Amino acid sequence: HSITFTGLEGAVVGDTYTKPSANYWNEILTLPGKEVFTSIPEDMTFVGWSLPGSNVILTDILVNKYNYKNIQLEAHWKGKYNVKFTHDIVEFEDELVLDNFPEDKKVTEGNKTYLYIPSVVTPEDIFVFDAWYDAVTGERVPDYNDVVITEDRTFVAKFTHLTANLTIDYGSSIGRETIAVKKRMPIDPPDEPVIEHYNFYEWEVDEDGDGDFDGVFDFSAGIMEDTTIRAVYEAIMYSVSFDCGEGITLSSDAGFGGQYVSAISPNRPIRLPEEQHLENVPEGKALIGWALS
Repeated sequence: HSITFTGLEGAVVGDTYTKPSANYWNEILTLPGKEVFTSIPEDMTFVGWSLPGSNVILTDILVNKYNYKNIQLEAHWKGKYNVKFTHDIVEFEDELVLDNFPEDKKVTEGNKTYLYIPSVVTPEDIFVFDAWYDAVTGERVPDYNDVVITEDRTFVAKFTHLTANLTIDYGSSIGRETIAVKKRMPIDPPDEPVIEHYNFYEWEVDEDGDGDFDGVFDFSAGIMEDTTIRAVYEAIMYSVSFDCGEGITLSSDAGFGGQYVSAISPNRPIRLPEEQHLENVPEGKALIGWALS
């Protein structure tokens, strides 16, 4: 009896498989596996054989003089599907290192693929794994377990970006607020606070954790732990100058140059020059007093 194997374009069958029999009474022939093919398309998996027009998979076949002399069997196949894995971390691309992250692969139809639970090695202490999601439907894949593959699938590992608290101290007249910010991510600076009689100067931070606000806070670097910053102000100062009149000057050692009055106490008395502090006063003239110009 000769058996001919057919059934898939692109799959090359080797020499015809022949089972000779001197007496073909109830001869049971064990059917070969995929070894009869010298090449199989990469995206297909061999399942088994059946008689023409039947979907029953056979492992052996009974041959006798009443049936099948020359037998033709058809191959059955399952496709292989692309299974891809990605993640939602877009920051720190240059230093990102993931552990236990599955590789893209081809999976035979009906087989399972296991979704590992990955972790972030670098950068440390910033991300924690949440769950796997289907990239097309957006649905969460339950229990991180074996998933039966019946089509091309892409799974997205979603991570939670951990946060730290940033406390912003605007000063006693305004108060403070605490916000949660993503670790090591740039922070949008708050609006410069406005306090009467003061100009905002900078944001200070306790860099060493010793209670002293001795450093300038860098919003672009972000934070890794709970942090407090505070606003620094400078009192508005008004300068005071003296116009002595044409040709008249103040004595250089009189000490009236560079006087300032703080906006905090604008009515604070200031020292005014007297006649003995003037130079080049024309003959016949005397200082009466000073007026605001």
